[in-house]
Amino acid sequence: MIKRIDLFGWELKFVLRHRWDKSMDSLDRMDWNTWGIGIWYKKYRVIRKPNHNQAILGVGAKLVNQHMLGINLLWCKFWFTICYRPFNIEFE
Repeated sequence: MIKRIDLFGWELKFVLRHRWDKSMDSLDRMDWNTWGIGIWYKKYRVIRKPNHNQAILGVGAKLVNQHMLGINLLWCKFWFTICYRPFNIEFE
């Protein structure tokens, strides 16, 4: 389950995955080969959503921090992501 919320330019994304989730493909299922319990934190640099006259990639591109905080349990994983104006590309 993935829930995305946009608040004044801030993007919050909540993700809940469990071991028996039908929507996962084979690459996602490889994470479940190991058993683990814990709390984790990751920080990434992502491309910011461009302004009207700003380039998406290249010299004028701006980077913003994306923070992820998660909890791993034996049967499920939960994490949330927060970022200010990230550039999103939707694939179908």
